[in-house]
Amino acid sequence: MIAPQMRVLFNPTLSSTAYTIPGMLGMICMFLTVLITAISLVRERETGTLEQLLVTPVTALEVVLGKILPFGVVAMGAITASIFFGWLVFGVYPTGNVWYCWQ
Repeated sequence: MIAPQMRVLFNPTLSSTAYTIPGMLGMICMFLTVLITAISLVRERETGTLEQLLVTPVTALEVVLGKILPFGVVAMGAITASIFFGWLVFGVYPTGNVWYCWQ
């Protein structure tokens, strides 16, 4: 007689933290870089200071990069801290070659 048997290949303990922690990393990255940068630019537009920035001798690209880069640095710090605390507290750590994505 053939009996079906379920095998869990990933996350054999069926722990929800193995799915939640990586999802939080994506949310932190999206929230800190995209959403807060957009809110910052909208606030500049509402207060009228965006027009003052655009008449300075810098280009529009430099203004946008000046808004994005600080939040990008903060996001990288938050992601690094999240990976560290996810590993320290929950035991969820990156596997494989971490530097592969930078090549």
